[in-house]
Amino acid sequence: ILYCGSFNIFWSNQLLVFYSTIVVSSYSNSYKLVTVLLQLVVSCQPLVVTQTRTFC
Repeated sequence: ILYCGSFNIFWSNQLLVFYSTIVVSSYSNSYKLVTVLLQLVVSCQPLVVTQTRTFC
């Protein structure tokens, strides 16, 4: 249950960041901000995946 919960939270956060990035890029042309957000997501992914595997 703990693994499934963390897995669902992981994908929920991914979708949230994905849509947030689209909204930000749609309402403002600040590509620098979008780039920073994407870099943060990419840098945080390994940590989240490692934690998820720990629950396995």
